[in-house]
Amino acid sequence: MTYYGRPRTAFLLILILVTLILIDISSYFLIGTVLLFAASLCRMQLTLDTEIFYRVTLFNFIIREVRISPKEMKEIQFKRVGWKKRGAAILREKGFPIHINNYNSQKVFDDLHNYAGRYSISVTSTKEYDHLIEGKASNGN
Repeated sequence: MTYYGRPRTAFLLILILVTLILIDISSYFLIGTVLLFAASLCRMQLTLDTEIFYRVTLFNFIIREVRISPKEMKEIQFKRVGWKKRGAAILREKGFPIHINNYNSQKVFDDLHNYAGRYSISVTSTKEYDHLIEGKASNGN
């Protein structure tokens, strides 16, 4: 299954643009704004198959591409992100963790949990995440 998402930078971008209008433009501030704008145009792709495939692109140029086999994963941590959203982090034996947030479908977390069970990967979750899941189950969502 393949999922798509975008980083959450729209609020910061609007805040910086309003600040640019109100104050004198500094070159470092302008460079930061351009980088933030570019980050808001990034697109993330996550594919769960026999391996996990994670790709970040900007205008169809690949910025980061990672393929992780179940043997390389130390654990998957499920966390609460924001008020009502779920998030996860895939911790690897070597290398940086992969953070799974802001995807179009929240079903990605259920599939990720099933993936961990299928390949016997350690799973941890925070109390806040468990409360979020319990609340969704009691509301029928």
